[in-house]
Amino acid sequence: MQYKTMMTIEDGTFVIFPTTLIDELEQNKQVKSRDTEAGGIIIGKRRSSNIEVVAITTPQLKDRRSRCRFDRKEFGHDKILSQYWHQSNGEDNYLGEWHTHPEDFPKPSFTDLATWKGMSSEHGIPLIAVIIGRMNNYYAIVSKSRIYRLVEIT
Repeated sequence: MQYKTMMTIEDGTFVIFPTTLIDELEQNKQVKSRDTEAGGIIIGKRRSSNIEVVAITTPQLKDRRSRCRFDRKEFGHDKILSQYWHQSNGEDNYLGEWHTHPEDFPKPSFTDLATWKGMSSEHGIPLIAVIIGRMNNYYAIVSKSRIYRLVEIT
């Protein structure tokens, strides 16, 4: 299996992301004018201060989707997370969120930033935030009130 390894310059956290999962995320790009935003959660392992992504969820039936908004509902995503958690004896857990934007080079909106910071504070741990754009993707670690961009190193 091939991986993308990313890191934050500011705090040195490494994130290992299987390219097969990045490919799966990119299948949800909003290429056509009628494509709605997609999203889900990121699942994986925390290894000290480093992170290994093992799975993602994709849009579920009860999620709300429009051209410029994705509202993830717990139904479906929580069930998938629970399955991974049980199968891994508690090693695989919630790591963060991903969604798409209908723009070439995505930037987090004010709503994205506020939501991510609130979730990181609520969970008490740094979370991964990913936005899939049409030409490029945005990867970051959110730690309470700070956003650390992830830079690809391999």
